[in-house]
Amino acid sequence: MNLFQDNNKPQITFYFAECMEFPNYGEYKEFPTLAQAISHFEKCPGTLLNAVKCVGFILHDDSIYNDVKQPLMTSKHVLKDDINYISHYANITLVQEAIKEAECYLRSKENSKPKVTTGMFDNCDPLPAEMRENFKFTDEDFHILDGIGNMFKNDKSVNFEIMEGPIPPAPIQDENRFICFRVEGKEYSLRIVSKEEMQRVKEEVNKNSKYTYDWFKEETGNKQWVLYDTDYFYAGKLGILKCLRYKENNAAGNKVIIPLNCSSCFHMFYNYQGRYLDLSHFDTTGITTMEGMFSTCSNLVKLDLSNFNTESVENMRYMFEDCSNLFLLDVSSFSTENVVNMEGMFFECDSLEFLDLTSFNTASLESLYRMFYDCNSLQRIYVSPKWKLQEKVGGMCVFDWCTSLPRYNTEQIDAEMASPINPNGDTTLYKILNSKKKPTGYLFLLK
Repeated sequence: MNLFQDNNKPQITFYFAECMEFPNYGEYKEFPTLAQAISHFEKCPGTLLNAVKCVGFILHDDSIYNDVKQPLMTSKHVLKDDINYISHYANITLVQEAIKEAECYLRSKENSKPKVTTGMFDNCDPLPAEMRENFKFTDEDFHILDGIGNMFKNDKSVNFEIMEGPIPPAPIQDENRFICFRVEGKEYSLRIVSKEEMQRVKEEVNKNSKYTYDWFKEETGNKQWVLYDTDYFYAGKLGILKCLRYKENNAAGNKVIIPLNCSSCFHMFYNYQGRYLDLSHFDTTGITTMEGMFSTCSNLVKLDLSNFNTESVENMRYMFEDCSNLFLLDVSSFSTENVVNMEGMFFECDSLEFLDLTSFNTASLESLYRMFYDCNSLQRIYVSPKWKLQEKVGGMCVFDWCTSLPRYNTEQIDAEMASPINPNGDTTLYKILNSKKKPTGYLFLLK
């Protein structure tokens, strides 16, 4: 259908998704107006576990963002900062009007909320006022607490020592919670005991650096404090989780440097619309999760991750999901012996013709659900004898729509079919990579 009118004016439509991160999961409906999408949003409860329902928009124009699904609002937030970070959206009147309408809706909803009726620490005078205010509940959510909502009310003896919780050790952080690091040749050291001390160190770093740094507290990974360069990254949200997001039009150049003390790459490059990423200086030694790291990077055509250290990674769930134009992907150096989850790792990577997974060790793997789902150009998947699936591994639809795999059979797409077959001298991978040495191993042909 041609969505353009005279003078190629952009048009906008809206959608409801039961799962904001992955709209293809759960209920998904498109609507011509925002009001219709919000109406359905209110009527439809979000039933997916660990998912956030949302209303989003789809811009129809001749840009690189044409027909891209962009979340607009959840039940509590309008995702204004995420949207306007993309300059194209910031300059489109239709998008800005949608933001205002969504904000107006949430304001009216907020004004109709029941008033606060009780607090868990009401009249507990020894406690700081901040703590007392943070534990107040409304009529709407009080019944969920099953009587504990006011369990300390009026108790004058209640007291707590308020302190930062222990931060798990990382390569540049010792057991006494000291962080030592170097920025532009100058060394710094601090013990994370107060935000005042962290602020002091941040000011000193920024005074001696040509870039600007700020602190971020991880909600995934080791959940520790990270010092990040604001020219490269910004503190954003995906659903209810805060994460460091890469700035597509960063001021620091193309070579991406990982934030200091970072342990999580959770959706770090999510929805990046460039064709290339230079990650040759990206040190992933301390990373524990790469979930959704390159999710919906639909314009990427090649990605060289041969320098990645993945020895500490436990989660690669939907790592390359919907990288639909990705033709060359080098993950041949990946160490995966600690990876538990590879669900949807290559989900809808439509352009991949081969994958070299000969370094993959599946000793800890528990799920490969939809791992290669809809990789319809994929002809060869090379693995080594280290690829051994345990009985506990769950995996439906592992090869669903991998129609270019030899012997593809719609009845043979699940985890039990992920047993390798000797390639008998096949040289496809050797020719494409122009390698001096052909990888040894097996390939999936399906039985």
